[in-house]
Amino acid sequence: MKFDNNKKTCLSKIDKSNKKTIDKSIFNLVQIINNLDNYYTTSSCSGRIVLFTGKKGNSGTIFQSHDPVSLKQVKQNIPNNKTVWFRQEPLILHIASRNLQSAEKLIKIGHKNGFKRTGIISLKKNLVEIRSDELINALIKDKDMCLQEQYLERLISYANKNMLLNLEKIKKLEHAFKKKEKK
Repeated sequence: MKFDNNKKTCLSKIDKSNKKTIDKSIFNLVQIINNLDNYYTTSSCSGRIVLFTGKKGNSGTIFQSHDPVSLKQVKQNIPNNKTVWFRQEPLILHIASRNLQSAEKLIKIGHKNGFKRTGIISLKKNLVEIRSDELINALIKDKDMCLQEQYLERLISYANKNMLLNLEKIKKLEHAFKKKEKK
């Protein structure tokens, strides 16, 4: 009963993310999971490419995209006289499970579908994180010195490949959860 109340409360809350909405490429997957009796999502991201200044904990996001990006998009968002980091992050889902047994099933689904960094992150709520390991984190500008354009193009190319891989993995997860829904 407590799980059902927590699920109802969580799913009725206003989205607290900066975007105030679920990423479009992960929306169907989140809906499928939230319609299952034993699970609900507490947070999600379909993957993103971010430019930020400063250190990780004290950073200012200057550009963000949940889709592949172009060299032009990146270059036009690099400010003068600032240190800028480029980061491509994988899909991430936080899913509360009814019990430990449900959490274990979720972990198996994640691992089976290519999400190597999947595991329980809180036993109190049986909270599972499903996450992939495609990640890029690179300094692209140090104050007035910027990476060569050829290297930046290559970096963006790898990041875009990872973003497309995220989309493929989202579809695989959708299929796996749809199969689970029918059982």
